[in-house]
Amino acid sequence: MRIGELLGVQWEDIDWAHDIIRVRREIFWLRGKEAAELGESGQPLWRFSTPKTRNARRAIIIRSRGLKEALELHRLSSPQSPHNLVFCTRNGTPLQPRNVYRKLQTTLDHAKLRRVGLHSLRHTYDALETAAGTHAKIIQAQMGHASITTTLDTYGHVFPAPYLNMGTDLDELVYGAKDAPAKILLRNQAETHQDKNDDEQNSSDTTSTQPED
Repeated sequence: MRIGELLGVQWEDIDWAHDIIRVRREIFWLRGKEAAELGESGQPLWRFSTPKTRNARRAIIIRSRGLKEALELHRLSSPQSPHNLVFCTRNGTPLQPRNVYRKLQTTLDHAKLRRVGLHSLRHTYDALETAAGTHAKIIQAQMGHASITTTLDTYGHVFPAPYLNMGTDLDELVYGAKDAPAKILLRNQAETHQDKNDDEQNSSDTTSTQPED
């Protein structure tokens, strides 16, 4: 999720029965000139806004049991928010992205991990899903990319690993695992290689019994 989407999640957006988080809004912060134009400069201003594209309004699958358990524990201990926010300050107001970033850096330092930005966590999720063989269209839907081209262009370099066995996978689909031609070929090659090694070993043994000149 993007940081604005994450900070805009409300408790009713979580479907506990079906392990889904629905992205319906994001928090947009007004800064500098925008706040001054509203006559409230010096005060942090925020607004709920609708995701800009149809793809951004999506249902995200909670793939990790640990994440669901963490959210359930957080629900029991989190401050009450007049906006029903899942992530908020002690007063129930929206978190500012820069404060979330600072907390992330502190957490990474304590864990002795390299510092990364908030958006890097989103990239990491995408890369891990890609490497795990998740279909690109599913990743696109989860990420909220407007086009699958964005998904492939950004994370395409992670795709080769799942395709290393595509030949044998296709054989298994068509012929069945036992009679897959690719597997038969590999097995025959292995047997031929073993027979050759046996012949060389027998020849070596015979030679070693002959008297030296």
